[in-house]
Amino acid sequence: AFVMMLSERQLRTLFDSLCKKLWTTEATTAGINENSADILGHKKRKPQLHSLPNVASRQSRAATFYHIVLGLSDRLGGIFVPFLDRIFNDIVQDLSDSFPTSNSSWEEAWIVRRRALKVLGQFFVLASGAQSSDGKGYMDKSQFDQILTPLIGQLDVNRFLSAENELENGSPKKKRKAKKAESENDVILESYGRYVSEDVTDTIVKLAVTQNDSANWQTLHHEILKFASHDSPHVRSSTLNLVRSMFEQVGEEYIVLLADTLPALAELLEDENEEVRLLANKIAVKLEQLSGEDLKQLLRS
Repeated sequence: AFVMMLSERQLRTLFDSLCKKLWTTEATTAGINENSADILGHKKRKPQLHSLPNVASRQSRAATFYHIVLGLSDRLGGIFVPFLDRIFNDIVQDLSDSFPTSNSSWEEAWIVRRRALKVLGQFFVLASGAQSSDGKGYMDKSQFDQILTPLIGQLDVNRFLSAENELENGSPKKKRKAKKAESENDVILESYGRYVSEDVTDTIVKLAVTQNDSANWQTLHHEILKFASHDSPHVRSSTLNLVRSMFEQVGEEYIVLLADTLPALAELLEDENEEVRLLANKIAVKLEQLSGEDLKQLLRS
């Protein structure tokens, strides 16, 4: 209720103070973005969230920051878009950063990514109907290109896994280390599945819906389909589920990308992993229903 009573200038001052508190405490001059415009409208050097030297400290502050930003964007809607635009580069960086190797930092690392994606999804939705002060709008082609790789890259389970599980060879010490990594990876794989289905998919769908641009759709879809041939069956399954969500939720116009999807789907119908094959069959049936076409012959050819 308090923020609803603030003038635009007061809100800018409040958000500027929040950013300073979260960005400058324990920060160094490393990673300063000289091209960023500060929230008061003039050029200013500011450390970004990821410039904090202590990883655990940075994650804790990022998690808190995104939580506050989500609350503000829910309350303020479209007038908060310029503030979300301000932190776009920080979101890109958080999605690009390496996953922590210490399991004591995993929970907070997942929280940071989940909240960063929720903020990003809010930005996509709110920016689609907003115009910047120069009349050009937000979420332009350069930002689409900038976010594409780190966002779709969340499908890659290898960025989260600890180490390769080599149990057959090596010294007893190496075997114990690999056994521990295998156990840790089981935990991460479970979190990965929820993360992709609940957060990554929702954000990518929002990006597609708000873009409403066939060229960007094709670029986005092709980036997604690259993961259909990933070594991990977990990634191939996640990719299939994401493809289904895209066709179901983006809209009828998205069906133009069906032809681009069929070669990857045909390969997954013959996947070495039984669960992937079964899921691919379900997706094929769903795409037939959505398109009204008999895809059986096309998938065999």
